Amino acid sequence: MYSTSQCAVKIGNKRTEFFHQGCGVNVFNIYINQLANSLEHSPTQNLTLHDTEIKCLLYADNLVLLSPTKEGLQDNLNLLESYCQSWALTVNLQKTKVMIFQNRSRPQGQTDTFTLSHRSIETTKTYTYLGLKITSTGNFTVAVKELKEKAQRAFYAIKRSIKIDIPVQIWFKLFKSIIEPIVLYSSEVWGSSIKSDFLNWEKHPTETLHLDFCKRTLKVQRKTPNNGCRAELGQYPLILNIQKRALKFWKHLKTSDPSSYHYKALKHQEQNPTESPLLQLVLRLTEHTPAEISQPQDSHTLTTIRPTQIINTEKDKYWTNTIKIQHKL
Repeated sequence: MYSTSQCAVKIGNKRTEFFHQGCGVNVFNIYINQLANSLEHSPTQNLTLHDTEIKCLLYADNLVLLSPTKEGLQDNLNLLESYCQSWALTVNLQKTKVMIFQNRSRPQGQTDTFTLSHRSIETTKTYTYLGLKITSTGNFTVAVKELKEKAQRAFYAIKRSIKIDIPVQIWFKLFKSIIEPIVLYSSEVWGSSIKSDFLNWEKHPTETLHLDFCKRTLKVQRKTPNNGCRAELGQYPLILNIQKRALKFWKHLKTSDPSSYHYKALKHQEQNPTESPLLQLVLRLTEHTPAEISQPQDSHTLTTIRPTQIINTEKDKYWTNTIKIQHKL
């Protein structure tokens, strides 16, 4: 359909030569690349990640400006304004926000003012970035709750669209392919901070959604024992899925390009593994030492860590411990 379609960029009365549709991403990269270079070479104070200085993050058409000081951030905003004027770009101020990260929320009234194109930018405590709602304190409670609500809406939409009785196996294929990807979105990041306590996990928003789905599928009352429903359906707590995803994510980070930001973020965490929920999870599940998991990419330790086998062992432990506690099962 689009094999013969062509595009061009027009600014005022001038127009570029036509090019094939589908090259737009490459054109945009060329268009925006100089901005990243300008920010990286600006004299403003920047953040340091491991051994690398970072002033901005670019993903598609999303731009994040970073600075440890309010003066540095305003300087970066001024540079962005100058660049946009030179290249006839417009910043969507409705989607542009400032977030000040800190351990505790700032008291009301204590806000700094930032401007772009002589207009004030709103300072916010929450912002949805790449589909995940982040907060100024780094807490993911709001994000998890929002993901549950999105997954619930998807589930109810499926229920409304299906007018016939379908087998339980089909329901769980739908859950696995549609609902689970929504509710576990980015769980590689937020899930590793959850304590591996099955009793408390029962009350987690992610698992309450899972249990609600199980009980609706079985058409039983809400007070029906959770583990009884799981046993009937052959299900496990979703925290095990999260842990498997986290292990795979860690292995991906370990084998990434050493010059990438996410690899450097991992190396930074390896300097103090007790402060990293992800590394603490890896240490607990693999029973390795901090020195072993901090070894280079081509180490033997990395090849011996197999997420699927590890989580299968955790599944066996789950039912063994459950039967000990709940004798009726």
